[in-house]
Amino acid sequence: MTASTPDLSVVIPAHRAIGTIARTLESVFAQELVRPEVIVVIDGADLETERLVAGYPVQVVVNPVPRGSQQARNRGLAAVSTEYVAFLDSDDYIIGELHHGMLESLRQAGADIVFAPWNHDIGNATGHLHRDDLESLASRDSLLVAWAGGRVSQTGAMAWRTESLRAIGGWDAALTRFQDAEIGFRSIACGLTHCFSREGQLVYVLHDSDTRVTARPWDRDRWALDRFFSYMEEVSRHRPHGAAMRAALSNWAYHLAVQAFRSKNREAGRLLLRIAKRNGALRLSGSLPTRLATRIIGLERKIDFAERIAWLRRGRSRV
Repeated sequence: MTASTPDLSVVIPAHRAIGTIARTLESVFAQELVRPEVIVVIDGADLETERLVAGYPVQVVVNPVPRGSQQARNRGLAAVSTEYVAFLDSDDYIIGELHHGMLESLRQAGADIVFAPWNHDIGNATGHLHRDDLESLASRDSLLVAWAGGRVSQTGAMAWRTESLRAIGGWDAALTRFQDAEIGFRSIACGLTHCFSREGQLVYVLHDSDTRVTARPWDRDRWALDRFFSYMEEVSRHRPHGAAMRAALSNWAYHLAVQAFRSKNREAGRLLLRIAKRNGALRLSGSLPTRLATRIIGLERKIDFAERIAWLRRGRSRV
């Protein structure tokens, strides 16, 4: 089947992407129903990657000095000439007719943003297919509440009407973490209409490479965490379901604080715990002794204590 004339551009920021971007591009061009216009923004002089992508029918934009994925996405957005635009990280890939489903859903609904299925790839293992997590949330406020609670989409599983994305300012160039979560939330909060697609899926690849944002220590991104959660708090003050939003983001911040403390990112953990506390009563999980310990000595000390106990038990088991 012949692919249709592109009404969609796919922007791919690439920083030190020589080992992954070929799979990304192959997955885009393997689609039979839509052949999107692809714009690769090489973030930082990288002759190897430039030579590789020159073998594909793509437009190449080069930032001689690395500016970060957000600015690379915005530079790609500025080069888009099609009615719709999507983004794809250079280490992720797609399965099936993802972009066809996005386009058809946007056109049929007359919407500004579409959310599509996505999945995790952790080595050779795949996680839960995130298809129905958001699809039941038809209203803007129900979607905002879910998003504030951590039920978010990923970069490559969203697409926009190009002018609608430009109208809300594109990607937040200053943000160093939660980039996709922020722009999805802001799109809905700013009044963009949304729809869903069930065709194809994004595969979101998790790995430990130092080029990946999620590999950065959380303590380095405290400002970004505060910026994102403060924005959600501000939006919640002006929405009918604001109390539900604050309760949801309180629980999400608490969950992230646990992760931060366990990874020894103490400053980020303390910040997230403050955010959780100021947005509502915490619903602690675990057994009764665990909840009591958390109440009495605090989350950070409780996690440290539990890790010491686990370390002692491992030591005894080796004796």
